[in-house]
Amino acid sequence: MLLVFIVKEGHMGKVLGKGGSTIRRVTRIMKRKIKVIEYNPDVTLFIKNILNPLKPDEIVVESGYVTITAKISQTKALILGRNRRNLQDLANLVKKYFKLDVKVT
Repeated sequence: MLLVFIVKEGHMGKVLGKGGSTIRRVTRIMKRKIKVIEYNPDVTLFIKNILNPLKPDEIVVESGYVTITAKISQTKALILGRNRRNLQDLANLVKKYFKLDVKVT
């Protein structure tokens, strides 16, 4: 099970610790994989932070939807995930903070 932590802008270094020592220690103690995401009030930058290290070709916000375009099929598959699980997790985070739905093309 993956734990996701959303941190304020500029606080990523504090969370990770020197050389990643803090996050490794927390991972070992909790015996779970941990993903730390830096919050950004701009929805496109927030989605880029969530998808990092993946590089979608385009992220467009329009009429209540965020459309993520990935022309490389491998990138699109990683964004979607098995049984669209990654997309559901992404959509839940975006809906929680921005009240927008997510589509991938």
